[in-house]
Amino acid sequence: MISILITSVRDSIYRVVDHIEKTLSSVDYEIVICSDNDLSLNKPNIKLIKDRDGNIGSITPTNQCLKESQGEYFLVTCDDILLNPNVVHLEEFLKSDTFKNRQHEICSIGYTDYHHCFVPTFNRYRPSNIPIMSFPAGSRWSIEDNMGGVIFNEGFRHIWADNWLSYYLAKKGEHPIFMPYTHNDLSFDTREEKSKIVRQSDEEYFKKLIDFCDDNSNISYNHQLAGESQ
Repeated sequence: MISILITSVRDSIYRVVDHIEKTLSSVDYEIVICSDNDLSLNKPNIKLIKDRDGNIGSITPTNQCLKESQGEYFLVTCDDILLNPNVVHLEEFLKSDTFKNRQHEICSIGYTDYHHCFVPTFNRYRPSNIPIMSFPAGSRWSIEDNMGGVIFNEGFRHIWADNWLSYYLAKKGEHPIFMPYTHNDLSFDTREEKSKIVRQSDEEYFKKLIDFCDDNSNISYNHQLAGESQ
């Protein structure tokens, strides 16, 4: 089963759920939604999690969704993006030769060409060709065994956690992988104003984290920097 993990702050979640139900019927799935809104989605394969802490950003809610999910596989999406129907082939892709010699069964969906966005080097001698995995998808065991049980490092709140995911995998010798033919419909993609206020603090946290990573090769994925709690 695939667990579709969504953090929601908008009414567009109803359109997203309707799209999933119409296009992903060929695979066993559940939808796990974390929101501080009262949603009217009382269906057997939909689990609603109340975000009682009013988190600004998607990091903690996404990790909460994973913890409450049941699927052997997962994918992360948003409440303003329509999934590509080809994501039903996620399990097949993860079991393909692409992952034969990789420790981490995790990829990104949503784009066909890395969307030309790469992890910044911040004028340091670092690889400049690491694409950003904006919509992670993978196997549950890989997250639990190799990444501390979280999809996104919990030191972040919203913006830069996907950069860290990509950088961490590359530092482990596993260049980020994108599942082909899964480009999302971004036609009504928006940016929640509240989340923008954490952009600068997340960027500064990311800079410090990759500096620490460069000096400590055995860093764990969910490492928290002392005195840098968000």
